[in-house]
This record gives sequence, C-alpha cells and structure tokens, in this order.
Amino acid sequence: LGDGSKDVPRVGMDYMHISDNGVTNKIDEIPENIDETITMLVLKDAWHKSIWVYPVEGKGVTAAAWLPEMVKTDMAACGLDNCMLVVKSDQEPAIKELQEELARQRRIDGAVGTVIENSKVGDSSSNGRTERAIQEVGGMIRTLKFALEDRTGGGKISLAHPIIPWIAKHAAAQITRYQ
Repeated sequence: LGDGSKDVPRVGMDYMHISDNGVTNKIDEIPENIDETITMLVLKDAWHKSIWVYPVEGKGVTAAAWLPEMVKTDMAACGLDNCMLVVKSDQEPAIKELQEELARQRRIDGAVGTVIENSKVGDSSSNGRTERAIQEVGGMIRTLKFALEDRTGGGKISLAHPIIPWIAKHAAAQITRYQ
C-alpha cells in the first residue's frame, strides 16, 4: 500500500462460533458432543474502534446473500462508504468470497477502492484486532445472556432462542459505545 497505508481505514473480519462451551473462531475447536452452535460474522473497524456482529445462517455469501449489503450499510454509518478501505481476514474460502463480494458491491456503488488483505495460512496473530474483538463480543454475549436468565428466573436460554441474535448485536453495540 505504500507510505500512506496508515491513512487507509482497515476493517478486519472473521467468523465466530458460539456454543454452550464458549466462543471460538475455529469450528473444529467445538467439541463433537455439542449440538447447539451459532455462527456469526464479526467486523472490527480499526479507525473508529467499532465492532459489528452479524448472526448468519452459514458461512459465505451463498448462505447469507443479505450480508454484504448490511456490512456496507453499517460501514457507511461510520463514514466508510466512499473511501479507500482495506478489508482484512484469514484465508478461509467463505470469508474470501465475502471480501470479494463486498469489494464488488463497493465498486458498483462508486467507492474509491477496496483492498483485500489476507493473513498467511496458520498466522492467526496477524488479524489480532479481530481475534480480540471476537473474544470481547463472546464475553459480552455470555454476560448479557446470563443476566437475562437471572432476571427472568426462567432458567437457561437456548442458543436457538430468537433473543440470541439480538443479544449478539447489542453486545457489539455496547462494546463500541462504552469502551
């Protein structure tokens, strides 16, 4: 990117998986005896320190065709709609598909440019901001879920409950607004 790369906004993205055992960004780390998991896309804007979470039906644009448009809308709220932008992630095919679709749609919308950057295979530390965001969001989701369970006195809330996607989006908003 040359000498001006620090002036270019960067957005990191990765998928996270939530189960009753915790949060991970690697599906193969979830124990086999766990039936309930939720997949979510986490985005971290390095400039504004914003975090967005998108509960998805599955990975990639094919499983969540609505996702690129929603990501563009949220980034536009921070003023990232018509600027040069670096979108960083790992080498996972589903996330690369999403990066390419996001870049294509931004190009159609007249955005200045979208640079796709992927970390080297096996180098999870190079996307550290996003990895930390996943852990923060996962912790906040657990906290909000436990608090709701405690306040309602109704026992454990299933990950399949319709409130869970709202809790996830609310968790990201809380972190973005108050940290």
